[in-house]
Amino acid sequence: MASVYPVVSEPSAPLEGTLDPGLQDRLRHCQALPSLSTVALRVIELANDPDAEFGDVAGCISHDPALATKVLRVANSPLYGNRRKASTVRQALTQLGLDNTVCLALGFSLISSLEGAEQGFLDRPRFWQRSLVCAVAARVLGSVLKVERLEELFLGALLQDIGVLILDSVMEAGYGALANGTDHGDLPQAERELLGTDHIEVAVWMIEQWGLPGYLRDLVRCSHDPSTPVPEDLATMAHCVCASSAVADCWLRSAGDRSAIQAADCCRRCLDMDPGAFQQVMDLFPTELQARAALLNIPSLTPREIAGILERAKETLMVRALNRITEAQDVKSEAETPDSRTRALELQASMDRLTGLFNRASLEDRLMDEFAHATELGTSLSVAFIDLDRFKQINDTHGHLVGDEVLQSAARVIAGHLRQTDFIARYGGEEFIVVLPGIGADAARFVSERLLDALRRHEDMSETVKSVRVTASIGLATYAADRDEFADVTALLRAADRALYAAKNGGRDKTVVYGETS
Repeated sequence: MASVYPVVSEPSAPLEGTLDPGLQDRLRHCQALPSLSTVALRVIELANDPDAEFGDVAGCISHDPALATKVLRVANSPLYGNRRKASTVRQALTQLGLDNTVCLALGFSLISSLEGAEQGFLDRPRFWQRSLVCAVAARVLGSVLKVERLEELFLGALLQDIGVLILDSVMEAGYGALANGTDHGDLPQAERELLGTDHIEVAVWMIEQWGLPGYLRDLVRCSHDPSTPVPEDLATMAHCVCASSAVADCWLRSAGDRSAIQAADCCRRCLDMDPGAFQQVMDLFPTELQARAALLNIPSLTPREIAGILERAKETLMVRALNRITEAQDVKSEAETPDSRTRALELQASMDRLTGLFNRASLEDRLMDEFAHATELGTSLSVAFIDLDRFKQINDTHGHLVGDEVLQSAARVIAGHLRQTDFIARYGGEEFIVVLPGIGADAARFVSERLLDALRRHEDMSETVKSVRVTASIGLATYAADRDEFADVTALLRAADRALYAAKNGGRDKTVVYGETS
């Protein structure tokens, strides 16, 4: 992907001289600024040492029981999906990798220090929540774009606004009121008008005073201004940090629909990200957010809030996509060519006439393609086998015409809560299959629970008979490149079917993941 930011071949020089000298002096002599612990200072040394070894890092972390516990929690968390449980710091190092472990330890140490900064007038829970959401957004953007240095990206985005925290500790009440009441995108300009500087310059100064690795300084420096030069090897990471604020607004503003469009546009401009990839970011985000919030003890959003935001954003983006399709069709010639009529006939043959979804034959072709793609690229592929609960009772009670209406409504509800890159087909009867490319087991479970919740809340599944409702049982199976669990598509589909059978036997209206109970 071509960089949309200016890049430089060498790391940019320190900005010691750009911060107002009077403010620098005030910061140096402020007793309220956080001081780093001995362990944190040692971790910084290791982060700057390209020759750091396992023994050095393990010894350093082990000297701080709280830090060691947090690193072990990460190693054993769903974020890394390790099947073997790490019980020692050295085992965690082996599973996470040396660079990731150092970066995580650095992040934990810095957060502990920053949380100890003197309380000013800033809304601290809100500040940390925004910092977390931005960091998760940057990391998920990076994962979708195949960035390798994800933990460094997470830490850079997490620290991008530490200047706000520093200024809150040293300035009068006026700054806290400014930071609490100003839209985040407008904050640097408002700060310059009030103080002659902004929190970005303060953050860069603080990072240099602490001796943190240079990449953190560079990522923070360009966090608000895409025209800031950045080293070439950090270009994509810088794109992600800049876009993270717009993505965070999807989750932190009440106007989630408008924010979703703004975030999608920002990701398109900064990252050349298409709508399907942006929807993948939105789908992966909740699982990552909940896991990181628990590890860092930072307030997160509730599952209900997350589900509501996702639903509003998806509906808005879908309406926008449909409008664009309509506009494109309006400018298209009304006369169809023979080729277009042939394609229309082929499409008709691939569809299920009742529900308008793809049929079983199309499903088999798509599954084969997605499985080959996943095995070739080493990505994940999840399959959700969905069965409407007690559907026969609806047919027996209200007749098959009402049953057909219920199937059509259920198809619309399920399809309306999927990404553009997902694939849904009617498998037969009241069974549907959803193919989720690039989605691991945790994210697939979240999507599944969202589908179940949407079906529960849909009160009128039939236009003929009011208040007909339906639930579903879902079986999930996931192909993962690091496991030799499924040799082919048939094995993957059979596993999802077995999980569905377990869900129905377990009480229905639930999700079962293959391998957890079967």
